[in-house]
Amino acid sequence: NVSIPALNDSKYIGMSVYNVGIMCIIGAAVSFLTRDQPNVQFCIVALVIIFCSTITLCLVFVPK
Repeated sequence: NVSIPALNDSKYIGMSVYNVGIMCIIGAAVSFLTRDQPNVQFCIVALVIIFCSTITLCLVFVPK
């Protein structure tokens, strides 16, 4: 219940939490499916982490 619209980040924080949850599920599933190929597994997990971090930072800081 923040009366200043510039400080009300709850929508973006909620979308960030949703983003992290979905990316964790996708990353875990892909990691499980590629456990026989460690190079592919490492690349995919690294890309999931980079993508998740970038989207979360953009959701929190770009609207301001």
